[in-house]
Amino acid sequence: MSLSALRASSSRLPAAAGIRSARTLFTHQPANGAAAPRHAAPGAVGGVDLRVLQGVPTFVGAEQMARVNEWQSGLWARLQDEVRNNPRLAPIRLKWDNDKLDMTDLLTFTAREPACALAFNYASLLLNNSYYLESINASTPQAIPENFTQLEDRVAAYADGIVGSGWLWPGTTPGIELGRTGALSPGKMIVKSGDSAQDVDVVPTFGAGTLLVTRRQQRGRESLQAVYGTPATSGEDAGAIQHDTQPAAAAPAADEAPEEDAAPTTRYPEQPPRFGANPNAPSEVVPLAVLSLFEHAYLGDKYGVASRKQYALDWFKALNWDKVQARAERFGAF
Repeated sequence: MSLSALRASSSRLPAAAGIRSARTLFTHQPANGAAAPRHAAPGAVGGVDLRVLQGVPTFVGAEQMARVNEWQSGLWARLQDEVRNNPRLAPIRLKWDNDKLDMTDLLTFTAREPACALAFNYASLLLNNSYYLESINASTPQAIPENFTQLEDRVAAYADGIVGSGWLWPGTTPGIELGRTGALSPGKMIVKSGDSAQDVDVVPTFGAGTLLVTRRQQRGRESLQAVYGTPATSGEDAGAIQHDTQPAAAAPAADEAPEEDAAPTTRYPEQPPRFGANPNAPSEVVPLAVLSLFEHAYLGDKYGVASRKQYALDWFKALNWDKVQARAERFGAF
């Protein structure tokens, strides 16, 4: 996808979405009381500190954050188009236009529907990208907790060695004894690295793969917290879903045979989840943060095409470790 096409799509979002003003949807302002950045996406803020979008001096700058934000807006525009135009997504559209968009429900529904693959990809990328922004610290860098220091080199090694775009997830497997059979999918492996059942490790996923939704639940993230940039509705002609207004056909008389349907209802075969995990993967994996390995997130004056390792190291130091620790404790990891 070209950058110009993404800008064009992003520029349509405010008009197409029919959303309320950004001020009414923002759930909080930056901690220092500063106004929202000029390029903040219209829609819900969720758990993102808006100061992050102005750039983090020890991590990525305002130019890269503007691209990340632009990408999020473009993904929302594409998801809106798909939800409005795909008949299989009518239940999702109805909920969305009644202010009840549930990303967990959307991902669970679309993961098993071959006709909804695009919607799944857009929604998964939106959720991942929001979690990436939610986890960054815009204030003074925090000390890395002792129980996470072991992951710093692993994060850097993964980032340096992975070819293509994807995500890195520091996470925990509380209460689970994992051997090398605890694979999320070929090449994506969780390995228990010590004797404790609470060890932490790093897991890569690729493309639209996510660890945030498994077994119909969000893990590591508050499920009721809005995803960054969520528009109020599915877009143009919100709420204008056509319902069948024809009266129900009368039941056949006892001596009449019921008419056969003109065409059989299409039934899609059951599909394995597309969450980046195979059906046998442990559901208790808790992702505590995520790093975007998409080039638009880091390329610039500071990081070049061969600078992923340094980019990952700087991200690890720029995490909001208070949030990460709170997530681990809330989900019973420590």
